[in-house]
Amino acid sequence: MKYNLAHLTQPENCLVWGPVQDDEALFLYSIVRSLKIKRVIEIGGGTYGYSGKNFAIAVGEGGVVYTVDVIDVPLHEKNQILIKKSASLVTPEDFDNEPVQLIFFDCHDYNASMKCFRTLEDTGIINDNTLIALHDTSVLDNGEPHQPVERKMVNDFVNLGYHTFHLNTILGLSICQKYKKFPEL
Repeated sequence: MKYNLAHLTQPENCLVWGPVQDDEALFLYSIVRSLKIKRVIEIGGGTYGYSGKNFAIAVGEGGVVYTVDVIDVPLHEKNQILIKKSASLVTPEDFDNEPVQLIFFDCHDYNASMKCFRTLEDTGIINDNTLIALHDTSVLDNGEPHQPVERKMVNDFVNLGYHTFHLNTILGLSICQKYKKFPEL
């Protein structure tokens, strides 16, 4: 299968600190495509909605992307749904009471993000097979974390039994998966 990656060229207004960058979008796209992920939650969509568009194209027509944000995030594809509220107020009904395969945190509010995680984990929307991705987890050239919230969340997920893979991109991207031992042969 050939992939059309034309959407991975950011508009000029996104070539600033904050939004997912093209290389990060390509990596996330490849995860979604290779794992055949069809249900994604994005916590924090931003003013352009670039990452949501990327996820929506990656999941394809049979998939759905839910973007949770307190602002009006533009929806670029038919399979995107905006849930305009704080992440701390989400309910399973917001996601059609069905588990998701990937949740992407990029809202920089620790309490809201972790309350969202706990609610969705307690109700089965997030389960042991759900991948967690976090944006903005790098350390800047001056040694300061770009966004301390997402870095703290990564450490929390490790303490909850997740393994983490960190990409030291300009802004940083971390992928977490619940650790499960391979069965003995």
